[in-house]
Amino acid sequence: MSRIFPFTEATSIAFKSMVILSSSQRPLSIRNISLMINANPHHVGKILQRLARRNLVYSKPGSKGGFLLNKSIHRITLFEIYESVEGSGRLDYLKDLKEKDGVFRPIDFLSVEISNHFISFLKSHNLSMYVANKLQATTQAQ
Repeated sequence: MSRIFPFTEATSIAFKSMVILSSSQRPLSIRNISLMINANPHHVGKILQRLARRNLVYSKPGSKGGFLLNKSIHRITLFEIYESVEGSGRLDYLKDLKEKDGVFRPIDFLSVEISNHFISFLKSHNLSMYVANKLQATTQAQ
């Protein structure tokens, strides 16, 4: 695991899924989402369930069901998505970087500073910023 910050494939899938869902007006199935982001449907399903437990997405049952965003794209921070997948204690290991004698090694100062910037970035950016970028990239490609 990186000493700076943990960022797993699951988190990447969560971010991509949320951007896909933010562009949809109708519920999307796990199968459709997994095809769009080229990921295993079982893995996507587990991640979407984590997001649903945190009320970021809504799971609509039935043959015409699927997943929808449960909040405005302006109110969903990247940190909420990250924390939904990785857990609230995932970054707590930063508190334990001290050596046995209680002294930080030089690399630990760098790790803590970069991690703090990472957390601040996630908390200060919401999903709408990336939906706008996706739409802009799609428009430029056409």
